[in-house]
Amino acid sequence: MKQKQFLYNLLLAIYLSSLCSAFSQNISLEIITNSKSEDSLISKYFQNIEFDSFNEMTEEINQTKNKLYLEGYLQHKFHNLKKNSKENYSLEFFSEKKTKQITLYIYDTKTLNYLTDLDYKISKNSIKIKPQEIREILPKLTQNAAEIGNPLTTFQLINILASEKGFSAELKVNRKENRNLTKVIIKGYSKFPKSFIKHQAKLKTPALFQKKKILDKTKTLEELDFVSFSKAPELQFKKDSTSLYLYLDKKNTNTLEGFLGFSPNEDESKLRLAGYLNLNLINNFNQGERTNLTYKSNGDNQQILNLNTNLPFLFKSPISLSTGINIFRQDSTFSNASQTLETSLNIAKNTFLSTSLELEQSTTSQNSENTNTKPYKKQIYSGKLSYSKTKNSTLQPQSAYLEFIAGTALRKTQNPNTTNQFIASLNAAYNFRISPNHNLHLNNQTALLKSTNYLDNELFRFGGINNIRGFKENSISANLYTTLQTEYRYSPSSKIYINTIIDAAYYENNLSNQEDILYSFGLGTSLLTKAGILKLNLANGIHNNQKFELSNSILHLTLIANF
Repeated sequence: MKQKQFLYNLLLAIYLSSLCSAFSQNISLEIITNSKSEDSLISKYFQNIEFDSFNEMTEEINQTKNKLYLEGYLQHKFHNLKKNSKENYSLEFFSEKKTKQITLYIYDTKTLNYLTDLDYKISKNSIKIKPQEIREILPKLTQNAAEIGNPLTTFQLINILASEKGFSAELKVNRKENRNLTKVIIKGYSKFPKSFIKHQAKLKTPALFQKKKILDKTKTLEELDFVSFSKAPELQFKKDSTSLYLYLDKKNTNTLEGFLGFSPNEDESKLRLAGYLNLNLINNFNQGERTNLTYKSNGDNQQILNLNTNLPFLFKSPISLSTGINIFRQDSTFSNASQTLETSLNIAKNTFLSTSLELEQSTTSQNSENTNTKPYKKQIYSGKLSYSKTKNSTLQPQSAYLEFIAGTALRKTQNPNTTNQFIASLNAAYNFRISPNHNLHLNNQTALLKSTNYLDNELFRFGGINNIRGFKENSISANLYTTLQTEYRYSPSSKIYINTIIDAAYYENNLSNQEDILYSFGLGTSLLTKAGILKLNLANGIHNNQKFELSNSILHLTLIANF
């Protein structure tokens, strides 16, 4: 019984094997030519001579015909297809003479105008063109039709004719009616603030459908730090509507930044500890809102507290509103408090124009020995132009930044006279990409206070991690200063870079008749860790004509954590 079963299985396996072999036989094609040049064309444009089916063979023949037409062989022929056996076919090929130029007749006005813009000479609704250029022109015509609101327009060559004057053809244009973008549909992040679509990306509906411009505008949303694209945008065409689908995911971009600075204490053989906490809360209420809280201490009884809130595109309008509170305290000498209200208008991509009102009040200690500090009240009216651009990089997100502020201030002291002042500031940063692993980062801060007289408690304070490293935080006062931070960054991977530190500054203090040039040099590194971004910078600050002393170095330690 077992032997019979084995014999039956063996015969069945042999039968199935032969059956599969019969069905898997290939079809071969022999192409008959009349010259070596025709042999060369066949070997160049005919990809295969063996096929799995008859349909596959005919498809290969048709594709080769199209290639030959575009190369100028407009009179070539494939004919007399014969079946020599079950697996073998033969086909005759004649290439005829290659055509170098063809007269293309066009009767669509928009197409003629576009070809004129491309510097083609139009003569009696026709152009002279090489056959090879046709495959370059057709995609351009299709793209142009989409740009002017006709994305479903088709172009086809018809009536290809040969005459004594040469070859001619007609470009048939089947132009559909203009389409409008009617809907923008968000998938994934349903609570995404729609005002960013209208005012940030400038995608308004209904609007003339222009594919390239629409897709370019969606890239603006990629620069938002609280959202990411899960896949590329898609377009859906229906009979009476055109929809744009955006596939978005919400990103948690809240950050907590902590900084510590270690420097020698001049009075004691101990280290002076300075630092700050910087908390950024972004889009927690799905309105794109931002709140920043900063507390800073420089280790010399100086404290700063900042609280700022930005509400973008208020009530779905193009206007954004910002409010802020700033408190600055210098030991028991004086204390400054200010409140700011700012309105901004998005005038272009990543560009805002703002106006603001700031109310500042300073109180001083009656026991203060500094005669240059006096209590005052100040009103500051200013305008601001700002631009920012980011890139998709966790470690080096900033690509470009510019903020220019100018305005006037009215300062009132116990003296009944009012002092008119002019203020201006410039903050700019740019990250130059030299190669995938090498970058040059530049950061400039400049500020000016122009007045007939000055008070020590109204001057700018600078120095430290954000402007010139190697100096104590906010240890230098001035009515004019400019700083330049430079970093050459080498990134062996996306999770680390090593940087040089070469900073410089110039400042003037008209109150003390002092001016100086400052330098700092050092090295640093930034690491992307599980806890966040860890930055270590060791810098040595030097005053003009001062000798370098290693003991003056300051270690800046920063941790930026996302949550």
